Amino acid sequence: MDIRKPNNVELQEIISLSPQAIFDGTLGEITPTIEKAKNLIQPLLEKESYYLIATENDKLLGWILIGASKDQFTDNKV
Repeated sequence: MDIRKPNNVELQEIISLSPQAIFDGTLGEITPTIEKAKNLIQPLLEKESYYLIATENDKLLGWILIGASKDQFTDNKV
């Protein structure tokens, strides 16, 4: 298994799969469009967040978005 940053083709695959991932992650409470998913993801990527992907035999197994955030209670950057 490889864990690394995605190339542009893999990034587009992640974005295309994101509506289903959001749906699954919210247990079906939210059914976003691809446009809504892009509107959620794009600002994070522009603020130095990035994806790491897991691949095996050139197949995307999963991904995680990593970036800074603020603690809601202390306003500290985490």
